[in-house]
Amino acid sequence: MEQYLSEAALEGRWLRSSSADPALSTSILVRHNVNTVSIRRGKGGLVLVFDDVEWEDFMRGAKNGEFDRPDKAP
Repeated sequence: MEQYLSEAALEGRWLRSSSADPALSTSILVRHNVNTVSIRRGKGGLVLVFDDVEWEDFMRGAKNGEFDRPDKAP
């Protein structure tokens, strides 16, 4: 599967959702690496690393609503 990464991702920079408040240390940050994706909470948070297959599986599930909170159902 061919993927297109943003310029920031190609440079290995941490990315934050445009809807997140950058002043909050609880923001989730994502960085796309060569064969992995890293996520962390805030600037100094623990870093979790997932391979490309794990990340794609997670993203597919998230987009399908598989991880939605039961109390937040539409």
